[in-house]
Amino acid sequence: LLERMTRDIAEYFIERGKRLRKDHDSNGALLHLHWAKRLFEQYDKTKQGFTTDNPQAVKESDEAKEINRLIADIEHMAPGEPSPKPNNNADDD
Repeated sequence: LLERMTRDIAEYFIERGKRLRKDHDSNGALLHLHWAKRLFEQYDKTKQGFTTDNPQAVKESDEAKEINRLIADIEHMAPGEPSPKPNNNADDD
């Protein structure tokens, strides 16, 4: 159940990021896409049999590649703006 919810929330953030991009809100789009990326990293770990607190790298999924492409496109369109990344702390890992 947690695995499915993680994927569903990540997909919601991807769609929200795409809508914000169309509305010319680069910062909001990037923030949602970074959240989606983080969630898909956790989802990929569970799909590949790793615990989510395991720092081991996993094979990047097609969804993660798509998120990275969207992030790169937005950052390329607005190079003067810093990329808003969510705060990283030990509780999120």
